[in-house]
Amino acid sequence: DLLGRAEAIAGEAALKSALAQIHYHRGSLLFAAGDRAGCLSKKEIALDYAEQADEPKWQAHALSGLGDDYFARGKMATAHDYFNRSLDLCRSLGLGTLESANRNMILRTWTYQNEWEEEADECRAEIAAAKQIGSQRFEMAALLALGWVSTETADFDTARESIDHALKLTRDLKTKRFEAIGL
Repeated sequence: DLLGRAEAIAGEAALKSALAQIHYHRGSLLFAAGDRAGCLSKKEIALDYAEQADEPKWQAHALSGLGDDYFARGKMATAHDYFNRSLDLCRSLGLGTLESANRNMILRTWTYQNEWEEEADECRAEIAAAKQIGSQRFEMAALLALGWVSTETADFDTARESIDHALKLTRDLKTKRFEAIGL
């Protein structure tokens, strides 16, 4: 196992930054495999090593991964806190892609907490951030979320405008699954 060998070498040399990265990636693989307990453990270890190494980039990644894990467990308030902590680091470090990914997940946590106004504001911020980094996929997801929020709050003009724009992007990107969501 490649990560196991890398972990042994990094552990022997006390390379805490490398250990943070190794545990982060191992946690991501466990998440994809559906091993929530293993993922949580590895992401917590990754965060600990990233903090010891004073590596804010890997702290941001580990925090985001912990947010994903808690989201998958249905613990929205906890997931929201982790995503926000990661987002703060992303903003300070200029990690635009990870920032947008966190923003997209924060949108989902707002929904489950019935925080409609905050979610609408975050949708607009994510749309702007996605445009800034040139990510039509993140823009599309934020537009779909804004359409959902606007429908829930009876702002039907904004809902229609957001969904129409999102549908155009889904068709440009050829993402049938998201087109179905927009319809």
